[in-house]
Amino acid sequence: MRKLLPILIVWGCSNSPPPPAMPDGVEEEVPQATFVVGTRTAFEGPLTKTFEDGSQLEITQWTVVLSAVEIHLCETASVWELLVPNAWAHVSNSTTRLGTPSAEDLTMGTGGARIVGEIAPPLGTYCRAYAIYTPADDDVLNFGRVSEADLLGKTAVIEAQWTPAGQPTQSLTWAWAGTRAVAIELEPTTMQTPNDHEQLLVDKRIDARILDGLTREHMDDDPAAVLMAAFFDRVDLYRTAKR
Repeated sequence: MRKLLPILIVWGCSNSPPPPAMPDGVEEEVPQATFVVGTRTAFEGPLTKTFEDGSQLEITQWTVVLSAVEIHLCETASVWELLVPNAWAHVSNSTTRLGTPSAEDLTMGTGGARIVGEIAPPLGTYCRAYAIYTPADDDVLNFGRVSEADLLGKTAVIEAQWTPAGQPTQSLTWAWAGTRAVAIELEPTTMQTPNDHEQLLVDKRIDARILDGLTREHMDDDPAAVLMAAFFDRVDLYRTAKR
C-alpha cells in the first residue's frame, strides 16, 4: 500500500525582492498641495507733493515689514475677523501661515515677484488672506536700504526731503511701530488634490497719489500714520492660475 506524503503549500510567496528600505533619517516624499507666497511692488516715482503754501515733500525711502501671510477656508473667514486685532506680535509658521518676516523698500519696487516661502495647507476652498504687518525682529529678511539695527522694533521707516515754504530743505526720518492685519478677499481657490499648487503675491502699486491724503497740518503732527494708512489701502493679492 502506498503512503500519502503530506504536501505543504505556502500562499503568497514570491521570488521578487523586497522593496528597498529608505536610508536612516530620510523620509519618503509625499505630494502636498502648496501655496508659494511672495511680494510684488510696482513703483512709479517720484513720490513728491507740493502743498498749498508752497512747501514741498519728497519721499526718498519707505521700508515696510511684512511679518506673515495667512490664508483661511471660506467657512472660517468671518469668524477669524473677531480674532485679528489682538493676534499679532511675532507670527510663527503653520500649515496656513507663512511667518517669515521680510522688509522691502517701496521706492525700489521688486521688478517682478519676490518669493519668500511656501505653505502646505489642508485641502479645501480658501476665500480670504491676511497680510500681517508688525514690528521687525532680529530675523527679518531685509530687502530694503535701512539697516537691521535701525529697523528693529519698527513696522515702517520713512525718509524724506522736506522743504517748508521759504526755508531750507531738511532730511527727515519717520518711524511707525504699529500692527495691522490687512484682510484681502480671494476669488474662491480650491485645493482639491495634493498636486495642486498656487502662487500668492502680496501686491502693491505705489505712485505719487499715495500722498493725496497728506495735509500740511499732518507734517507738524504724525505723517507716518497717515502715510501707512494710505499704504494699507493699496495692499492687494495677486494669484496665479493653478498649475
